[in-house]
Amino acid sequence: MGRAQGHLASVLCVLAGLATLVWTVGHLRRATHPVVSLSPFEHRSFVVSTVGGTLAATAIQSTPFLLPLLFQLGMGRDAVSAGAMLLPYFAANLGMKTVTTPILQRFGFRTVMIASGLISALSIAAFALVDAQTPWVLLISLLIVSGASRSMSMTAINTLAVADLPQHKLGASSTLAAISSQVAGAMGVAVGALVLAAMAHLGGREHLAVGDFSAAFLVVAVFNALAVVQFWRMPHQAGAEILRPRESRG
Repeated sequence: MGRAQGHLASVLCVLAGLATLVWTVGHLRRATHPVVSLSPFEHRSFVVSTVGGTLAATAIQSTPFLLPLLFQLGMGRDAVSAGAMLLPYFAANLGMKTVTTPILQRFGFRTVMIASGLISALSIAAFALVDAQTPWVLLISLLIVSGASRSMSMTAINTLAVADLPQHKLGASSTLAAISSQVAGAMGVAVGALVLAAMAHLGGREHLAVGDFSAAFLVVAVFNALAVVQFWRMPHQAGAEILRPRESRG
């Protein structure tokens, strides 16, 4: 009885949130001077970076949540070891920042976002194959690739969001981008946790197994793949103006 009531409360909260979202969007579109303007959505590059970026960030933000749990509950590591195992992931994430701009200038937003999105999706899906017998070299290599592709994807997405916007819309775009980022982060953890709980429930277990994490990584990888579909629809010259040298901009 208590579990059923908990599920009902969760469903009601979701429905209330969706209803509030619909009402808020309608109000912002009708208001003459809204607190947050929706005008950035008139630009294709902002729509793609927001919709595709939210899907990509949902997958990417779930990974730092799922990996430590996999290392601890699936591979039997203690908390300190599990945290240390994430160092290659975040080191690659930081190191990639040093070459992001030259890569974007060389290949453009569309190509970079498609490529990094595909690599990110495949690397997240590859974690579904990780277990206690996975060689260290292979695991560290996978963490480095995943961390680097995460960094490239998020930097390109965040930059594209403002690349083609006029100056007077930058404030609204920053607010909307911050909101979508927070929503994506929460969704990433929620999706990962829901899949883990569902798999354990279907298996009739009260504890998590390695197979539960495999399912979770595959599900969030699908989110990343859906983001790539959005990026594929981008114009080839999206964000080209912001990548030009400052002195050559018209």
